[in-house]
Amino acid sequence: MLSLRDNEQIIIEPMYGHDGLQIERVQCFDQTARAPVVEHRRAWSFQITLSGTCQIIYRDRAWTLTPNTIFWHSPLNEPISLRWLPGTGAEAVVVACSARRWNAFVARHPMFYERNAALLSRYPARPVFALQFVAPPLLDCVRRLIALSQGSSAAAPALEPCCAVLLQQIGDLRFVASSACQDHERWQRVERAQERMVACLARPPGLAQIAAELNISLRQLQRDFRAVTGLTPMRYLMLMRLSEANTLLAETALPIAQIARLLGYVSPAHFSAAFRRIYYCSPRQVRESLQKPLDEARL
Repeated sequence: MLSLRDNEQIIIEPMYGHDGLQIERVQCFDQTARAPVVEHRRAWSFQITLSGTCQIIYRDRAWTLTPNTIFWHSPLNEPISLRWLPGTGAEAVVVACSARRWNAFVARHPMFYERNAALLSRYPARPVFALQFVAPPLLDCVRRLIALSQGSSAAAPALEPCCAVLLQQIGDLRFVASSACQDHERWQRVERAQERMVACLARPPGLAQIAAELNISLRQLQRDFRAVTGLTPMRYLMLMRLSEANTLLAETALPIAQIARLLGYVSPAHFSAAFRRIYYCSPRQVRESLQKPLDEARL
């Protein structure tokens, strides 16, 4: 059952729920700025950002979630605020574990505890927060899970093994403590720069022009981006373009050449080369891989 927020601008779609494990797909379609969404997250959670940009605020700390990242946190005693970057759509998948399911997860993946002991040892005295980029296989697994959850009832039996694969890939991760931005003016500047960049992904303004509009130097803009997102401005723009392409490949039947044009690539070959560098496969292979589990489920 779909859950709608903010006049249908945010859609929350349950994908899987069983034995203390809840997986939801969150889609944001709003193109205008709005107040943050307040959530109470009292479970161990992983938020995997597929497209768009989301800022999570807890107390006086803020994390910027860009495409292809995973944000891990422990149960929180206080609410968090989520702000989605206006001017573009966004998509994320949230994996939440009850206390019992979390203990089962750690027991099943002992290397996860060993790799992340430095973070876990702080809990419950301090909440756990970690943000990092993820490899293409995990992103591909999430896309497959979305495709299966939207398929016919014949695809339902395939959800369980797909969820198991996703948990295994999360269990293989090594997180490092992520530094949250506490400079309000800095992340406001970066957000304004991001808004200008995503307003027209095909032909965004140059970085020098954006810096001039913000009354800062180009060098300062680059430093701000790295501090807030961990990325250079050009790397961020590339990820926004290609994550949007990945969404269009998964959600539409648009020809690959048309997707390339929509996102400002000079040719399908140039687009495919850029896509392969990030996702380790071609756009055509993405479409085929998402269709395969549905075809197998029908057999």
